[in-house]
Amino acid sequence: MRFSERSLVYLGWQGFNNFGDDLLHETWKHALGDSLDIEAPLFIKNYIKRSFSFARDRRRLIGSETLVLLGGGTTIGFKNWAGHAHNAINLFGAAGIILAGAGAAAGSDSYALGLQEASWKRWREVPGAILFGVRGPLTATECKSNWQKPCPVIGDPALMYPTVAGLDTFGRSDGGVIGVCLGSQTATRFNIAKVAEGITAAISRSPNLSEVQVFQLADSDASVAERLSQELGGVKVVAYDGDVEKMLLSIAECSVFVSERLHGAVAAVSVGVPTVPLSYASKCDDFWMSVAESQPKIQVNHTADELADEVLACQTPQHIVRIARNREKLVKRLLNVASTVRGWKSGSDSVSDMAKQAFILRHIDGTDGGPGHIKSSSAIDDHQSKGTAPDIAVVLPYGSGIGLLRAQISRLANQDFSGRVEIVVACNKELTSTADMLDTAVLKNNLNLRSIDATAVQGPSFARNMGWKATSAPKVVFCDADDEVDTHWLSAMSDALSEADVVGGRLSYDRLNNEHDAAWHHQTTTNLPRKFRHLSFAPSCNLGASRAVLEKLEGFSEDIEFGEDIDFCWRAQYAGFELHFAPDAVVEYRLRTEVRDLWSQSFRYGASDAALLARHKHFGASRPWSDSVSEALSTPWAGMAMVIRPWLVRKFVTRAGNQAGRVVGSFRAKSWLLRSLAD
Repeated sequence: MRFSERSLVYLGWQGFNNFGDDLLHETWKHALGDSLDIEAPLFIKNYIKRSFSFARDRRRLIGSETLVLLGGGTTIGFKNWAGHAHNAINLFGAAGIILAGAGAAAGSDSYALGLQEASWKRWREVPGAILFGVRGPLTATECKSNWQKPCPVIGDPALMYPTVAGLDTFGRSDGGVIGVCLGSQTATRFNIAKVAEGITAAISRSPNLSEVQVFQLADSDASVAERLSQELGGVKVVAYDGDVEKMLLSIAECSVFVSERLHGAVAAVSVGVPTVPLSYASKCDDFWMSVAESQPKIQVNHTADELADEVLACQTPQHIVRIARNREKLVKRLLNVASTVRGWKSGSDSVSDMAKQAFILRHIDGTDGGPGHIKSSSAIDDHQSKGTAPDIAVVLPYGSGIGLLRAQISRLANQDFSGRVEIVVACNKELTSTADMLDTAVLKNNLNLRSIDATAVQGPSFARNMGWKATSAPKVVFCDADDEVDTHWLSAMSDALSEADVVGGRLSYDRLNNEHDAAWHHQTTTNLPRKFRHLSFAPSCNLGASRAVLEKLEGFSEDIEFGEDIDFCWRAQYAGFELHFAPDAVVEYRLRTEVRDLWSQSFRYGASDAALLARHKHFGASRPWSDSVSEALSTPWAGMAMVIRPWLVRKFVTRAGNQAGRVVGSFRAKSWLLRSLAD
């Protein structure tokens, strides 16, 4: 469907006269050249209260391609914000949600997690998430561990405000004023008297500081601001009145800014004012680490002398230069994101184009040593420097069935490849020794066989990731323990990987299966398969990739139950890597023989389709209704054919299992909507 317009729905805290929330909103308005006047309510009860304006906004979006924009703040990972995101996407008819510069609470932050419940599972179920990057390194760590990876740091969006709003704020802070802001979700976590004592001590020790002003950045901070003012001798209170630019210019007139409020610190850094963050939660640490490369020195329960010392330290040239350098780097990344979103809004790029650009920004441009950057381990570097690294590694995930594994090891032991080979068996269910695996097979001098413990997490993705990370080989190929590789397989895969970044070999069904079953499988004997009218992929039972690709993509996605090989190959192609077919690299594939096993396999593949499609629809994957209808009709037809030709039972069971799995998988995906509306 072609749309005449592109529209954004803004999702964020609004209407509370909070400077930080309004600063994010105003920043995105300027950065995108959009009024962002369609704002998503945060709870279903608010949709009901604002039913008239919601209906009006919904009418405005008719005929428009819509995306939700998450403004920022500490939102990712929290259960309620996943619900807000899902409600906004579904109730406004949006294709997905843009996330750029938002933050998450650290898993160790008992304060923040005591106020809001975390649920990364809910975030993994949010449809159409287009993630460009996050606020800081703590968020990057949480996202990489629980949600999406790589996850580069691009900074807090509010850092862009002076640039996109065209403010000339630098060089204003020479009046000797210390600005001080206290306030958090629970009034303040800091001792007001101790803060006042530290500020007073700093003024007495610095020839450049002579005056104090208290900044009230939210209505809820009024009583705290008044108490702090009194502790400091009745100094002036600068209260936020809804004018973002006015408040930012007031902050810019300070020589030093001390802030408990996160976006007080962000605003001060954005205009080049030396800043002392008062860290009351991990979100403060997260932002500060993105610009200062270290955690804030002033935490809850600090002493007055510690605060005074930090006020003086933040004014040193080295500190100012480091903050400025990192700020400029982050602003550049954020402006790049804004430009990409504007490209979609103008109609020059599709959602698929923008999603691919976001993917590339995360995988390619975010590799300058930040959280998205992967370095080889020292062990790998040592091996390579000594020239002892294998030329190629074979990784086999192993669950059970020692007899089949021995047969595959025997095939690998008789390859015609002359280079150095390392075979890594990643034991995912039961551990086994190399002696047991070899049985009567004898390894050539150029082969090294070892097994590793990959039982911590059940699943082939985890086992494969453990396997390739355990080897130093520049080329890595994957096969399964229950298949059998051809004698020339390793040579063909190695040659192909010298020409392409990712390769897939040919599957043969003739030797290990009966003729009727083998005849039905033909697609992967002539070329690489495709799925969802999208890109080609290589099945993981005959897949190879360079170490550079594996490190850039961080291997296989471990949050996908099935279809992780499809996901890997597609992500590689989004990132600009080439996928080639290697017809001479043959694997004899062993089909399931028991009807029960065949049904289970087909059902699981079908059940995973909904999640796989949701993850890649913005990149061009699609499943039209005509495809669903065609496959639904083909299933009973296969059942009738089975009556006449009993050997076609495999065809019927495969299609029926696949159809049943897709129904269940689709129901699971839709059930999330029902849960979020009930929250």
